[in-house]
Amino acid sequence: MNKETRKQRIEELKRKNLKKQLEEKFKCICASITDFEFLTSKEIELRFQNVYSNNQDPRFDSDII
Repeated sequence: MNKETRKQRIEELKRKNLKKQLEEKFKCICASITDFEFLTSKEIELRFQNVYSNNQDPRFDSDII
């Protein structure tokens, strides 16, 4: 496995692992979790940093009820 292929594989595994962690942690956001499938781990991290930047938890669908 060459260096570039190995690097791509590592990034792919990181994305899959992060997606799995996010799905477990934020099960109530099911509709939007699939949007993360094609994002890099850095893009996902930035999205969640934006959510928490004001020390506010994300709004869950169950909170609306």
